[in-house]
Amino acid sequence: MEKGERWWPVACRVAKAIYEADPNHMHSLTAMVSILRRADRAEEAMKALVATGDRFRDHRGVLYEWSTVAGAIGDYGLNAWLGGRALADGEESLEGVQCKLILAGLGVAFREMFASSQRKAFAVAQVACGHLGLQLQESDPTAKRYFERHAAEGGRHGVSEISLEQALEAIRKAVILGADETEPDNDPVFFERLLGDPAGYTYKALLGTFRTSKQT
Repeated sequence: MEKGERWWPVACRVAKAIYEADPNHMHSLTAMVSILRRADRAEEAMKALVATGDRFRDHRGVLYEWSTVAGAIGDYGLNAWLGGRALADGEESLEGVQCKLILAGLGVAFREMFASSQRKAFAVAQVACGHLGLQLQESDPTAKRYFERHAAEGGRHGVSEISLEQALEAIRKAVILGADETEPDNDPVFFERLLGDPAGYTYKALLGTFRTSKQT
C-alpha cells in the first residue's frame, strides 16, 4: 500500500458525511466526488453525480469535476461533452482559473479520442487547448506542462498555428463530435436532457477571456 493510501477510506467517509449533511451545497458535492475519484472509486462518483447533479447543471465547478470523473471511467466522449458545457456560456461568469482547469482536461479528452478514432478534428482541438492555455495569466507550472504537451502535438499532426477564433471553433466542433461518442452505458439521452445539444453551445465568455488577456 502506497504512503497515504490507507487514509482514502477515511477521507471518503468524511466527505460523504459532509455532503449528506447538506446535499444542496455545491462545494461539498464536488469535494466528495473528487475524493472518490482520487480513491479509485470513479464509478461511485459518477453514480452520485447522476443522482444529484441535475441540481447543479449550471455550475461550472460541478461540470468540470463531472467531466474529470467521466475521463476517469474511460468515457472520453462524455468527458469532452461535460467539459465543453463547463466552458460554454451560462449563468455563471467564467473565471481564469476555471478556464485553465477545463482547457487542460479537455486537451486530455481530445488526445484520447484522437488516439482511438484518428479523427483529425480531435487532434486540432487538443492543439487549440494548448495554444489557448498558454495564453492564460492564471497558468501554473503543472498546467503549463499540460498546455505545452497539447500544443506540441500540432507538429506530429500537421496542425499549424491557429488564431483565437479558429481555436474556439476547433474546440466547439470536437465537443459536438465527442458528445456523439458518449458510451451507451452512460445514458446519452439523460445527458442531452441535462446539458442540451452541444451544437447550440456558444463561447462568447471564453472569447472575451482571451481578448481581455491580450489587452492587459
